[in-house]
Amino acid sequence: MAQKTTAGTAVPTFNVRFGTGGTVTDTARCVITGTAQTAASDTAHMTLEAVFRATGSTSVVQSALEIRHSGTTAGMINVTQGMGKVVTSTAFDVTPASTVAGLSINPGTAGVWNFVLVTAEAFNIT
Repeated sequence: MAQKTTAGTAVPTFNVRFGTGGTVTDTARCVITGTAQTAASDTAHMTLEAVFRATGSTSVVQSALEIRHSGTTAGMINVTQGMGKVVTSTAFDVTPASTVAGLSINPGTAGVWNFVLVTAEAFNIT
């Protein structure tokens, strides 16, 4: 769950990252772009899922983002019903020791977002 102020009208980006640094220096394997924001305050519920379609030295991840917001056509996204997007990575290697997954979100130029609730779950980790 995130809230935005009236600042920022840019297109946000959601980056699913894998690497050994555990920071934004890790490679963004799936980059999902949102829709343009408007200069209105808003609250949104965002769900981002990332699923391995292949693993090992030729791993492939598919990520899906869904955003629903309380605004009509203003605020976090400039559409009424919400938005959904799917992105699939190219093959990459997850076999190096200490490889981690991460998520970074850039609300865009002048964007001011406050994340009020964040949850994460991992399944079938061995």
